[in-house]
Amino acid sequence: MTPPGAILGEETRALLAVVAGAQTFNDVARLCGWKSRASTYRIVSRLRNKGLVAWESGRSGTLRPLVEQVG
Repeated sequence: MTPPGAILGEETRALLAVVAGAQTFNDVARLCGWKSRASTYRIVSRLRNKGLVAWESGRSGTLRPLVEQVG
């Protein structure tokens, strides 16, 4: 069982894509191998709700991590 608030596998993949430089939902989907933009948006939105990523609504290319890569 996943503890409440834990980052799930698909969220980890999406977060790593953003940390690696993905700036749009399409970038995240491509890097993660996903075809559904709606699913990608839902997953990345969960990351935003957890304070891990941010973007400016209505502006393309503004997706950015709020965490840093370590090591």
